[in-house]
Amino acid sequence: LDASADRFRRRLAKEVLAKVAEFALDRGSEKAGGREIEEGGHALAADAIRMALPPWQDERATVVQGELRKLHERIGADVSAAIDDIRSAGRSLLDLDLRLAYEPPELPRSTRFNFDFNEDAGSTELLAGSIRRHLPAPLARRRAAVWLNRDVTDLIERHVGRARADLQERLAEACAAMVSSGQEALETVISSLLRVL
Repeated sequence: LDASADRFRRRLAKEVLAKVAEFALDRGSEKAGGREIEEGGHALAADAIRMALPPWQDERATVVQGELRKLHERIGADVSAAIDDIRSAGRSLLDLDLRLAYEPPELPRSTRFNFDFNEDAGSTELLAGSIRRHLPAPLARRRAAVWLNRDVTDLIERHVGRARADLQERLAEACAAMVSSGQEALETVISSLLRVL
């Protein structure tokens, strides 16, 4: 998951930074001041991130769900093999069918992930932004382009990191549910055996 997030982050950064650079250098932007370039570039980056991130999250969730199912099958086979002697003894001695059945885990839906494109406006950034936006037009455009590179990189890292963390939390929840479900299934088998005895 981490390696995939890192590859996605690099690819997205390359694409979005190219779009923002094109926007900042656009001939129509020559008349625009630093404020218009910063705000337009920030909005362009936010839209690109909003469009690119959900498909990546869905694709990763599908992969994680598939791996969870494989893990469930492997664990189920191991546990089933481990209790085969108990199962066969229950069948032959007590005419009891001890089945170990539990559902494969589902990756929970994301309820905590959200986009946040607000600027990190500490007092230093507020002052620097105010100065940057009031420079003469050519200098303001150059400074805005430099600021946009940093802003876009931060936005992408923040959102890909949040998406990765959300998937990891959901995976942890699914694993905990799988362990709990397996324990309940074993307890059901044991209690069935003890009731008969």
